[in-house]
Amino acid sequence: MTILEWLHSQANIFNEKIGTNDFRLLVCHLFKKNTAWLFANSNQTLDQAQLNQLNQWADEIKAGKPLAYITREKAFWTLKLKVNEHTLIPRPETELIIETVQQSVNLPKKILDLGTGSGAIALALATLFPKAKITASDISKDALSVARENAKINHIYHVDFIQSDWFTNIDDKDFDLIVSNPPYIAADDEHLANLK
Repeated sequence: MTILEWLHSQANIFNEKIGTNDFRLLVCHLFKKNTAWLFANSNQTLDQAQLNQLNQWADEIKAGKPLAYITREKAFWTLKLKVNEHTLIPRPETELIIETVQQSVNLPKKILDLGTGSGAIALALATLFPKAKITASDISKDALSVARENAKINHIYHVDFIQSDWFTNIDDKDFDLIVSNPPYIAADDEHLANLK
């Protein structure tokens, strides 16, 4: 079976929640290539191991697992972020926070990101304000580990990560800008329950 044939075999489940792009991105993830490569090589034959892996991932998507949890990464702002079961996936709407800050705040010197999760907001702000002292906090030690890794991946070194339940462990409470985008998922939502 070729890549194109496999993509066509998945067409019966395309809908508004699962689009063709998700399946294309699975193929790109498998081969560690971009979509230009995919379109140029769509007639490449899949070996059995590749086919099995794609089918497994497709089944996970059909069962409701987000693509980013399969690929373990998500683009956000100008960053490439690692995500896993310890973090929520940064949503495109969250970039509006970054845009709002960019348009309305003049060179903050000290920034606090409460509930940083993957570090998306703190790290995006770090790219906009490279001279700012940025503190990113989260109650989850595992989420902070992901955020620290994302800082390294994106070569951002001026963010301090602190484990804290909101302001509990934040000694210095004097900030020019405080941002937060806490989970707005209902506490009983099955997707939130899957976070560890």
